[in-house]
Amino acid sequence: MLSFAFCYNIYIMTKAEFKRLSAIVAGFRGRKIAVFGDLMLDRYIKGSVKRISPEAPVPVVRVTSESAVCGGSANVAVNLSTLGAVPVLVSVAGRDAAASELSSLLAAAGVSPDFLVRDSAFRTIEKTRVIAEHQQVVRFDREHPALLGHAARKAALAALETALKSGCQALILSDYGKGLLEPATIKAAMALAAKRGVPVFVDPKVEHFQLYRGAACITPNTMEAFGGMRLTVRDGQEAAEQLGREIMRKLALRSLLITQGEHGMT
Repeated sequence: MLSFAFCYNIYIMTKAEFKRLSAIVAGFRGRKIAVFGDLMLDRYIKGSVKRISPEAPVPVVRVTSESAVCGGSANVAVNLSTLGAVPVLVSVAGRDAAASELSSLLAAAGVSPDFLVRDSAFRTIEKTRVIAEHQQVVRFDREHPALLGHAARKAALAALETALKSGCQALILSDYGKGLLEPATIKAAMALAAKRGVPVFVDPKVEHFQLYRGAACITPNTMEAFGGMRLTVRDGQEAAEQLGREIMRKLALRSLLITQGEHGMT
């Protein structure tokens, strides 16, 4: 397994590794890749803190800027577009202002919203982070995953099938546990990809870990990797590599990437 290390937030790699990674990045150009999963709108409110509120023991944030970006599977699609790929985003959004804003952000990033299923009963997920002095003060989540019904999931799977038939060369399942990728939907999506010989890459949730058997690659973090195998977390590179080999064997994966925070990835 190839391991990477980080030092003071500066990425360190050998010349050979740099050459290899450059070739991998270049390989994304022109690739048509389907992205299926929970999308959301990420909002950021930034400001400064000079005092504590007289009304309650909380900081008073003087707002200096506000912004919104694509989150969840929408962020994955935007990143693919940045790499030069042709992302096909398939997901469910509401018929609300957040969905309209997401559509505009996606279009600006070169990502078509044509495969988004609109469901008036569903509220588009919004996460608003308040940041002051480079620290996150609080986060507000506006979401109602339970409102995502069977009909919307069925429509999303039909859209995914159409997307895969259009010539997608890979499928990314972006699982944030927000209602779209529930067990039956995951199995159906995996089957659609297998039928067309399309490799599947997964950002998994612990509760769905075992459902991704046969994927080309999954990318859990350390907690998800141990939790998905129902094991107690152990520190150290050797433990990560042993766990990785066991996951690959049990889930019949072609490859695996465990992200390890400040310790890099394996």
